[in-house]
Amino acid sequence: ESDFIQDYVIKGIPHFILINPDGNIVNAKAPKPSDPKLKEVLNSLL
Repeated sequence: ESDFIQDYVIKGIPHFILINPDGNIVNAKAPKPSDPKLKEVLNSLL
């Protein structure tokens, strides 16, 4: 019930979140690591 869970609509575990080296959330609803769409998401951040 924390603000973090409510702000990022986390409804279960696992929930994948991409965080940059500065500690900022860049994608609060990232695909799971085995999902081919993750590569697209990562490439869009470069």
